[in-house]
Amino acid sequence: MLPSQYTLESAPCDQPDVRLVQVPRAGGCRSLQRLWSRRITRGAGQLTAFAQQRGLQLTGEPVYARYDPPFMPWFLRRNEILVEIAR
Repeated sequence: MLPSQYTLESAPCDQPDVRLVQVPRAGGCRSLQRLWSRRITRGAGQLTAFAQQRGLQLTGEPVYARYDPPFMPWFLRRNEILVEIAR
């Protein structure tokens, strides 16, 4: 998964055995998509609040990182919300 500022052509990749490909977005049930969208929004809000309580300065927008394929059972999935902070 690439950050939004990169394209397949502009992504920094100097490893000859690594190949970047674009994978079509998986479809799915709209009600499930809305549920995950609400969970992502809530998680991003919690992460932002956590950072602000500790005096951390956020330098980017939260990004949802999905690691597992759509057919992985929900209770086994590993997902994260990432946000860049200032040093």
